[in-house]
Amino acid sequence: MRKASQVLVTGGKNMTVKHYFFIAVFIVLSVIGINSFKNTASPRQSIQLINLSPDCDPSQQACGANLQGLSITLSTSQPVSAMKLFDVKLQANGFSQQTINKASANFVMQGMEMGLSKFNLAEMKKGIWQGQAMLPVCTSGRSDWLVEIKLETKEQEYLAQFQLKVN
Repeated sequence: MRKASQVLVTGGKNMTVKHYFFIAVFIVLSVIGINSFKNTASPRQSIQLINLSPDCDPSQQACGANLQGLSITLSTSQPVSAMKLFDVKLQANGFSQQTINKASANFVMQGMEMGLSKFNLAEMKKGIWQGQAMLPVCTSGRSDWLVEIKLETKEQEYLAQFQLKVN
């Protein structure tokens, strides 16, 4: 009985079963790599919505951003405190021609790395997205956060940014 690694003779060339296995793996990985490149080769176009009141704090009142008939309104539960869950509510209007596949809120602090604070929001009904978030304590005592909202459709992503003060 022959071992799996014994030589197979094909077309005048000596090839082992291991060689065939590595060739098959290489082909499969190449196909996966090509398909991954195709999916990332044409990224979505990003469109920045304009914040209507840059000083508006969504923990104090609903704040909006818009562009060409599209609008995003953001509000949070009051008060927002570090290390405590708070509600995030997003209303998207004017997107009737497009389906929003994903909505997220990313909390960042300018000039300071605070770790990953990105939260996906769930669609409650058409145009209304909700979720909960929790922010870390800033060891330097800062409380000024930026909320980066991202709405993703098949073709584009819509971005808006809001100021947030944390107690």
